[in-house]
Amino acid sequence: MATQRIQAFSITDTGRKRSNNQDACAVFKKQDLLLMVVADGVGGNMCGEIASRLAVQTLQQHFEKAEKLDPKTFLSQAVTAANQGIRNYVNQHPECKGMATTLTATVIRFPELHLLQVGDSRAYLLRGKTLQALTEDHTLVRKMVNEGVLSPEEALTHPKRHVIINALGISPEQKFDYRQIVLRPSDQVLLCSDGLYDEVPESEIRDVLLDHSPKEAIRRLVSAANAAGGKDNISITLAVLDDKVMAGTRRFDTEPDVKSSKKSPLKWLAVLLCLLILAGGAWYLGRSTEMGKRARNFIYSSLGMGSPHDTGQKKSAGAP
Repeated sequence: MATQRIQAFSITDTGRKRSNNQDACAVFKKQDLLLMVVADGVGGNMCGEIASRLAVQTLQQHFEKAEKLDPKTFLSQAVTAANQGIRNYVNQHPECKGMATTLTATVIRFPELHLLQVGDSRAYLLRGKTLQALTEDHTLVRKMVNEGVLSPEEALTHPKRHVIINALGISPEQKFDYRQIVLRPSDQVLLCSDGLYDEVPESEIRDVLLDHSPKEAIRRLVSAANAAGGKDNISITLAVLDDKVMAGTRRFDTEPDVKSSKKSPLKWLAVLLCLLILAGGAWYLGRSTEMGKRARNFIYSSLGMGSPHDTGQKKSAGAP
């Protein structure tokens, strides 16, 4: 089986204008699977913070419990459970009425990427030097652009550009977008809340990803968003695929595979067997030919047994 070495990191920051962080993000690993999640909570009195964390925790619990995980089925069932969990919490805490959260989640089982989208957090794919958006915002202005009411340029500055029309907790029947793509070595997958892409142009995001290691890149992106104003919470998860497919490995880091460096005892047994066969042939030939005797001496020397003549002398030295 061929899988892919992956480096994966996540980071979240309150930003410069908010008093609390209503975002949540995480990366979870299991066997040959990688789960990445970003959630951006909606609702006052810190209830948005509760919604986003409930969503991430629910996906984590389902991910860890699943024995044979089908990515598409997992994402569908987990988002349904997260939606119901948020609604149950609101029923028990009426002061949190109206709380909700976005959710962007990916499951990577190389070479497949499975993507689920609810709300306006985003997923990007960096391939080569091209940064491509993998998701479409579930916002009012995006809907208006699709309907031809607004141009893409007008949507960028529209006063209602952050009004979302789909989020976890809003409806009993949760709707979501799903897509599957085929990854390649060296691809980078970025998930983020609007606190990043509202402040940092996509061209700058691309350049930071190209110029820095994954861990350094997400730190620099947070710093860039804060330097541009930091008006919202900033959350990022990033997965970077190694540039080579590694046969038979399930590791997600770049450390050497210790098991592969151990020498196989079967290899040495095969070598010893060959030497024994050669030694037997040399013993037989050595009785009749000078070349056989030389071959016999060479085999004895290779096995660290000395020459057959030395052995004979030692034996005869103790003879009466």
